[in-house]
Amino acid sequence: MFESDYIVRLIKSIGALVARAAGLGRQGKVYEAVEECERGWEELGVPTDLLDRLDGATLAGLLGDPAKQEAALALLDAEADLRDQAAPGRGAARRRLATELRAWIQDQPR
Repeated sequence: MFESDYIVRLIKSIGALVARAAGLGRQGKVYEAVEECERGWEELGVPTDLLDRLDGATLAGLLGDPAKQEAALALLDAEADLRDQAAPGRGAARRRLATELRAWIQDQPR
């Protein structure tokens, strides 16, 4: 029960964080928005410097819980868009990781 409550609170927190980051991006505060995304990775327990060296399956394993994996997808998509907004092409690595994680999730038995 406690772990379930924790996961629900974490997912809500990541959702709010993605919304704040998107709002900052719309205001042209792209670097602040990317920093907000980096806080989301901290909440998920994934160091941002590790993200560029992971594949989707490894990230899924680090996250464990399917709800955390879905939250990570939202965060990856938002961060990729923001990085591209700062400089075209900068979001490619996050977009690649999102694609790999999405494929890994779809391949899992339900």
